[in-house]
Amino acid sequence: MFHSLLKLSLIGLICLPLLNQSLNIEPQVIAENNNRQIILHHSSTTESEAQLKIKNLEFKISSISLPCPDDNCIIDFEIQNKKDLTDAEIETIISYQDLFQKTIVKIPYNLWQPLNKVIFSFDKNIVRGAANGNQIRLRIVNITDEEFTAVLIHELGHIADLGSLQGDTDSTKSNFPDGKIATYANDPSVKFYAAYWTNSRQIKDTDSDQQNFISGYSRTDCFEHFAETFLTYVLHSDMLKYKNPDQYNYFKDNVFNRFEYANFSKINESDFNHYFYDSTKQPYNFEGFLE
Repeated sequence: MFHSLLKLSLIGLICLPLLNQSLNIEPQVIAENNNRQIILHHSSTTESEAQLKIKNLEFKISSISLPCPDDNCIIDFEIQNKKDLTDAEIETIISYQDLFQKTIVKIPYNLWQPLNKVIFSFDKNIVRGAANGNQIRLRIVNITDEEFTAVLIHELGHIADLGSLQGDTDSTKSNFPDGKIATYANDPSVKFYAAYWTNSRQIKDTDSDQQNFISGYSRTDCFEHFAETFLTYVLHSDMLKYKNPDQYNYFKDNVFNRFEYANFSKINESDFNHYFYDSTKQPYNFEGFLE
């Protein structure tokens, strides 16, 4: 995973019953095909007409409004690896847009405020999710709703870490650059990194305690460690409290501003110490989390 949606697309028009219910907007729809702009107004275009017009249109970047505390939360939205969309693929996009919105409102807005682009991909050969400080790409094939939600939360952990929690040049550079991008010593994330890592990819030699790494994947680098623990704080709070109270308290105090989640985990307490590689594949109460 690299660290590094009022105008709507025609896809957004197909989503209008869902979007109007959740966002109460009266949108105008814009798409492009060979540089020819097509504008549809929901008040004069039925869903069936829109579905006919969408055929053979090349889908390009558009935007959609997400539920935010203000009226100006506009997120670029793109579909990758598809030019001609079937009815089934349109329904898939609708479903995952809806699930994206239902999930993101469960995370405090300040933690995903830097997000400015979301990409859905139909490429079954890419990783399920990827993010940097302001963009997320999510695979929407060969994935369950439960797993999609968990992967999204993990990627929002990267947005929080690399986009929301920021240091500045008034401080010195830390030992934890994100590739060529410097991370400064007064970045709140550095306190977490430095407890377990000597640099972005090297675990401290003295740290062999599996309790400090919630999953096998969290040992990849300090950024995946943060994102995996962020996910665990949201979905498996009791397990994180049990395995590493210091990490739980770090996320409560430094990331979530003392906001705490109910425990949605379906992992039995007797299994809290069992090794697993990927936090996004651990069982949780999906319906309960989205209530």
